[in-house]
Amino acid sequence: MLPRDQLLVRSAQPLHKTLYFVSKSVKQVILSGTRTKFVSAGLKLFARNSGESPDLPCPHKLTAEGIDTALPFLSDKRLFNIPLRDLLILMKDNAYPKFEELSGETAEKLRSIGKIL
Repeated sequence: MLPRDQLLVRSAQPLHKTLYFVSKSVKQVILSGTRTKFVSAGLKLFARNSGESPDLPCPHKLTAEGIDTALPFLSDKRLFNIPLRDLLILMKDNAYPKFEELSGETAEKLRSIGKIL
């Protein structure tokens, strides 16, 4: 399971734009209250999912740069092969394709995943 205690955000607002994954020692330094300014600390793991639908099942999506970090924490339920046709649909400019555009098997697998966080 992804260590949620190693996720940080940059603001106290309720809807965070980005969630960063940091080491335990970096988190301790950041939360220690020192007046140190950080240029960069951590890996951008999740970004706000601002798709067309207001009822998206998850408010954040995994970033491309976060895939290698998240991969060891993903269960077999979240990793599966899809047909080339569906891959092309997911990779096209429309970042939020409709389930109806995908094959029935791929759409059902994606529905079964549910929320990440």
